[in-house]
Amino acid sequence: MVKNNLSLAFSIIKTGSVSFKSSVHVPTTKLNLQMLSLLYKEGFICGFSYNEKRAKVFLKFNNYLKPVLKSIKIISTPGKRVIVSHKTLCLIKKNTSFFIINSNKGLISLEEALFKYKIGGEILCKII
Repeated sequence: MVKNNLSLAFSIIKTGSVSFKSSVHVPTTKLNLQMLSLLYKEGFICGFSYNEKRAKVFLKFNNYLKPVLKSIKIISTPGKRVIVSHKTLCLIKKNTSFFIINSNKGLISLEEALFKYKIGGEILCKII
């Protein structure tokens, strides 16, 4: 159930970005807010504001009016969870895309998992 809300938020953000919307609304959950703060910290969205029901996400575009978020590929689903160790994460090419990992520290990026915490976790999505 929790992953469905996260998948819904990913698809809403991706669809809004591709259709050149300035902002979109996603459900407010603890996991969605962690995901939005991670996307904001990494520069994929301009910002977000939220209340108890929904969060408003302000999407980001580059100088040529192309969306910064081109593609979001959901890797881990409720039916097929992809959990990897720190050793396996070291084999992923770091410069091609951005990965969001669910660990015991919360939602973190691939770089944080490898260098800051040195832990593995469940790979949720890949952002290009």
